[in-house]
Amino acid sequence: ILWPGHSKAEKKLFFFVGQEYKRRIDGQTLRATIPDSAERAGIIPTTTVLRYPSNFSVAALRGQPITDPTRATPQNPTGANILPLKYASPNGLAIMKIYDAMSKLGSVYSDTATSNNITYELPIVDIRREDVARLDYRQSSKNQFAYRLLYDTGSDITPYEIGTIPTFQANRRNRADNMQLSWTRAQSAQTINEFAMVSNYLYLERLPMGDQRLPSTYGLDIKELFGNEMNVYGIPSIAVSGFTSISGARANPRSPVWDFSVRDNYSHLRGKHQLKSGFILIRDRKNERTNLTLTGALTFTTTGSGSIYSTGNAVLDTLLGNYYQYNESDKDKINQNRYTQFEGYVADTWKARSNLTIDYGVRYSMMQPPHLVGDLASTFVPSLFNPANAQVTIATGSAAGQLAPGVGKPLNGIAVAGQNGIPDGFYPTQNKFSPRFGFAWDPSHNGTFAVRGGGAIYYDRLPAGDLATAGGNPPFVNTLSLFNGNIDGL
Repeated sequence: ILWPGHSKAEKKLFFFVGQEYKRRIDGQTLRATIPDSAERAGIIPTTTVLRYPSNFSVAALRGQPITDPTRATPQNPTGANILPLKYASPNGLAIMKIYDAMSKLGSVYSDTATSNNITYELPIVDIRREDVARLDYRQSSKNQFAYRLLYDTGSDITPYEIGTIPTFQANRRNRADNMQLSWTRAQSAQTINEFAMVSNYLYLERLPMGDQRLPSTYGLDIKELFGNEMNVYGIPSIAVSGFTSISGARANPRSPVWDFSVRDNYSHLRGKHQLKSGFILIRDRKNERTNLTLTGALTFTTTGSGSIYSTGNAVLDTLLGNYYQYNESDKDKINQNRYTQFEGYVADTWKARSNLTIDYGVRYSMMQPPHLVGDLASTFVPSLFNPANAQVTIATGSAAGQLAPGVGKPLNGIAVAGQNGIPDGFYPTQNKFSPRFGFAWDPSHNGTFAVRGGGAIYYDRLPAGDLATAGGNPPFVNTLSLFNGNIDGL
C-alpha cells in the first residue's frame, strides 16, 4: 500500500493478516493399580490373619479374626479374611464405587490382584486457532516502524487433568495476546538502533467437567472441617496403601499472566570492531491459586502409626472407614505474583586478524525476586526456630503422633516475607555480571577448517511458582491434619 502524497521511493505501508486453525485428537496411555472386584467386596486373598480393629463398633469382635461364613467357598471354608458387608462404612462402600466406575473407563482391565491391572487410553481433544496481523511502515530509508499482533485461543478436553485415575476431567481453555511495536533507525551505514515494546498476556483456566468428580455420584458424604468444597468441586484425594492414589478435585484454576518489556539494541561498525550495546526492562504479573487440599486428602495405611486402628489390610480399613490421616485446608487463596527485571550488555566482535575473530563482552542483570502483593507468603527459617517454644507429639496411645495440646507455639520458626528483616521474595535483589568470550580461528587461511571456542557465565531467576506455594503456608492458609479416625465421624 503506497502512502498517499509521496513517491514510491519515500514511504510504503505494508499490511498482512492471517489465520491458522488446528484440531487434533491425541491418545495418552496411563497405567494404574486398583483393587479388584473381590477386594472391593471385602474379600482379601492373604494367608495373614486379619482382625477387627480396636475401635470396631461391635466391642465383642475387637481383636477377633475377620470372617464371613456366609461367603465361604470350598477354597476358603471358614470365610477367613472376608469382611461382612453389613459392617462396612457407608463412605467406605462409596469409595469402592469410585473404583467400580474407574474400572469401566479402562481400555484394558484385569480383574486380578496384580500391579498395573488397568490401562487408560482416553482421548485428548485439542483445538487451536491463531490470528496474526502485521503492519510495516517505512517512513524513510532511515526509519522503519512495525506493529505485530498475535491472538491465540485454544481449548482441550483433558481426561487426566490431575493424576493417573481419571476421576477429575477438565476443559482447559486459554487465550494469549502478543503485541510488539518496534522502530528500526539506520543512523548511518555503520550505525543501527532497534527499539521495541512488547506486551504478552496469557489467560488460562480449567473448567471441571463430568459427574465422576462429584461425591454424590458415588454416595460419598464426608462432613468437611471447613466449608462445603467437596459438594462444589468434587471428591477428596484418596490414597490406599498398595494402590494408585485417586486424585482429589480442585477449584477452577485461573492463571492470568501479563508481562511488559522495553528493549533497545545499538550496533556500530568502527574499523575492525562491531560494537553492540543494549538493555531490556521486564515487568511480570501473574495471579494464580495456591494448590490447596480444599476437598481434603485421605490416607489409608497399615504401617507405622497408621496401624493403631488397622485390620492389617488397607482395603478393609477403607471399607471400615478407618483412615490414618485426613488433611484439609481452611481457605482458598489467589496469589498476586510480581517482579521486575533489568538487563544490559556491551559487546564487541573484533576482527583481530584476517583469520581470527574474537568476541567478548559483559552482561549485567538486576533480578528482583518474585513477591506476592501484600507480602502474603511465609516459610520456615531454621535460625528463627526457638527450641524452648517447640511443639511435641504424643508418643503412645490412640493419640500417638498428634500434637500435645497447649505445648509450644504453632508458628515457631515461621517467617513472613517482608517482615522482621526478611526480604519480600525471601532473598534480596540479585545484581550479577556475566562475562562472555569466544573466538573463531582459521589456521589454514582458506576457509576449509575452523577452530571455535568460548565461555560464559549465565544466571537465571528462581521459578516464581515456588513463591506461590509459599503463599499457601500458615498463617495465611492453615491445613489441619487428623490422625487415626473414621470418615463417617468427620
